[in-house]
Amino acid sequence: DRASGVRVKSFHIGASFKDQEGNIYFGGSNGLIRFNPNLLSEHSNAPHIVFTDVIVNNTNLNVGDNVGGRILLHKDINYTDKLELGYKQNHLTLLFAANDFLGTDNVLYQYRMPGFQDEWINTRGRNEISFTGLNPGDYEVQIRASRDRQNWSEIRSLRIDVDVPPWATWYAYTLYALL
Repeated sequence: DRASGVRVKSFHIGASFKDQEGNIYFGGSNGLIRFNPNLLSEHSNAPHIVFTDVIVNNTNLNVGDNVGGRILLHKDINYTDKLELGYKQNHLTLLFAANDFLGTDNVLYQYRMPGFQDEWINTRGRNEISFTGLNPGDYEVQIRASRDRQNWSEIRSLRIDVDVPPWATWYAYTLYALL
């Protein structure tokens, strides 16, 4: 099936062959498959995660966009380590994909945000996560992927800083104390 990387829809009885190098061939309705069982590994290579898009307050961010008087994305989201958001920019959706050539149909994604959500949460087949109403503070979103639920990719992370509103800064509190 497509999820396992096999593109042949059905196989023909008796259409198989093993050559001298150990390669096994199977003939099917729309092609031929060859593989060498000696090259099969018990370990599944975990897919690599790439960030594909970021949406802040229901607006897709592009490199260099001026949002609320500031540029939030200085380079492509996949090459960004940290997002600095204003206190009003606290609704965030992060989109990602597995760089997986065996078929993404069977890739499982999980995420967490240490200090906010410490346990890994399954995305239920979706390749996006959303956070609404983030309070001012520093966060780190961590995402991982797996094909077999045992071998996980390297954790991919994005730091997010949500600014404190001006009336809650130490400057404001100093001014309040002087009044």
